[in-house]
Amino acid sequence: MKYGSLSYILINLCLVLTILSCTDLTSVKEVDASLNGEYAIPLINTKARIVEIAESTSGNAVVKVDPEGRLTVFYTAPPVQRFAREIFAPVDFPVPLFLQDTVAPVPFPVEVFPTNFQLDRAIFANVGIRWSFQTKLQETVTVKVTIPELSKDGVIYTRDYVLNYEGGEETNLITETESVDSWDVTGNNNQVFVNYDARNEAGERIELDRIVLTFDRLDFGYIEGFFGKEIQQVDGEVITVGVYSNWLSGGLWFENPKVRIDGENAFGFPVEAKFNSVEFTTITGSTFLMTGDLIDNGVLFKHPTLAEVGEVKLDTFFFNNENSNIQEIFNEKVSRVAFDIDAVANPEDDPDITGFMTSDSYYKVVTNVELPLFGYANELKLTDTFDIDFEGYASLESAEFKLIMENDFPFDVRVQGFLLDENQNITDSLFRDQRYFLPAADIDEMTGIATSAGEETVFIPFDETKINNVIDASKVVFLIDLESLNNGEESLWIYEDYALELRMGAKIKLND
Repeated sequence: MKYGSLSYILINLCLVLTILSCTDLTSVKEVDASLNGEYAIPLINTKARIVEIAESTSGNAVVKVDPEGRLTVFYTAPPVQRFAREIFAPVDFPVPLFLQDTVAPVPFPVEVFPTNFQLDRAIFANVGIRWSFQTKLQETVTVKVTIPELSKDGVIYTRDYVLNYEGGEETNLITETESVDSWDVTGNNNQVFVNYDARNEAGERIELDRIVLTFDRLDFGYIEGFFGKEIQQVDGEVITVGVYSNWLSGGLWFENPKVRIDGENAFGFPVEAKFNSVEFTTITGSTFLMTGDLIDNGVLFKHPTLAEVGEVKLDTFFFNNENSNIQEIFNEKVSRVAFDIDAVANPEDDPDITGFMTSDSYYKVVTNVELPLFGYANELKLTDTFDIDFEGYASLESAEFKLIMENDFPFDVRVQGFLLDENQNITDSLFRDQRYFLPAADIDEMTGIATSAGEETVFIPFDETKINNVIDASKVVFLIDLESLNNGEESLWIYEDYALELRMGAKIKLND
């Protein structure tokens, strides 16, 4: 089972009461002291706190403690994130570019970028270029090539080459691939220009018969410009809420449930989370849609400016009972929250906004349901089933258990348990005439904090018939009633140091 909710915590507190008393009976044969065939054995001396129980569970629930010691349960969905490499992937670009003039434009393949993309400045990453020249002049030719928009450390890209005539109808030169990694490129209407100056042996300017520029790939470590309005579909997030997983009837009211949205944005342009829908499903299968200003208007995350390249901006937004209908919906016993979200880059589509991205840029959105443990239980009934095994206890004739419990929590607890055999038939109950009652702790009216624990002592006898029924059982089903103070309608906080302390011993008798 995977829990982390208030209901799971309460059931575990009751589980300490019952299951441990049964499983510790395996030590019966090791007891040395005896009196007329009866044995006294200590079983339990423990203190159970919510945080310790929650830390031993798995799943998507986490219990956190605020500076005042108050507890909040978080149900978190897996993070949704997108990296620059997914949006602006490197482009293999082996197609040769045939230059038609001494001043020739070389366009970037803007179709791989968002609509309306405008490159102002970029830095190449792991990019190599190669030149190919051809002339049919039967003499040696010199060539100077310049790319004014390409520079490094303020020096414009310029290269000199010589096509040595060695006879024949034409002379060709193909250069080795040259790295332009970390070179700056300035955009000129999403293109750069190649200038070449070719001269014959007399120093006269000529045109080559062919000049070809080849990029092995197109990749950037940094891009600056206008990226256009772009909508990315975010995979649907689903949060499973386990707080009602063991709920049968009655009410569990949370004063301030929230959906919390944490955003991280390393892209240097605005990113908006547009909520197409936030749908809640209850334990009965009913569905409700969240309404409110954030749903209508979206959430605009902070972003680093051009002076903050490499920084990550953090942002947090809440759907709460002030800006949405979440409280009304959540107290219908929500078991699931599903999100349909679009991430919109540059939602205003304003070309005057200059943004940037690096190869390490990303955005991440984490959503969770946040339940401060401030509320009340009103005739709340919970249930859960556990496997038990009493095989091998045939020599046990009778037993009487003494339980002393102290309760720091601000609610009364009543417990009943039923033993089931392999066919799911009830073989017996733990308490015959009435449920076990553990009173709520006394609460300071000014602070709402427990001042003294509720305490109760109970004796549970197991005669020969009951012992046989226990031995035949394979499962135990617990029914647990919870009731807050003042007729179950007073909201109080649950604190970190609240505990259920349990001391248990047993007097047992074995068959001769």
